[in-house]
Amino acid sequence: MNYSQRFQNDDRWEKKAKDCIDDEKKMSRILEKCYSFLNKNAFSKVRDSLSLLYNYVKDSIKGRYKTYSIVKLTLAVAAIVYVVSPFDFLNDYIPLIGFTDDISVVLWAAKALKDELNSYSYWKNNQSPESSTC
Repeated sequence: MNYSQRFQNDDRWEKKAKDCIDDEKKMSRILEKCYSFLNKNAFSKVRDSLSLLYNYVKDSIKGRYKTYSIVKLTLAVAAIVYVVSPFDFLNDYIPLIGFTDDISVVLWAAKALKDELNSYSYWKNNQSPESSTC
């Protein structure tokens, strides 16, 4: 079983995501951690996907993007929670391979949320400059 399948079959990530969605402080910490991951070399090949997930979640939670699906938002948050958790399937502190599982989950989530993220991207690209976010 690959890492993305293990992620899908492990409901603790969805539970953690729902907990974060319901708690503004937890969500803020998770997004802060995710933002710091965007600059890690290990994520260079999936930086665009992770950045898109990050911005989708941030704009949805902040109320800027209003047409999101709560089910898909939960999946995006679960993927981010997984990525920022140092103790997931492969411990992030293992040199060279510690982020392999995280990258797999980001790629899977971006693919699973493709239509939702395309709709979000269309919305984001059509916002006026003063209403855009980072």
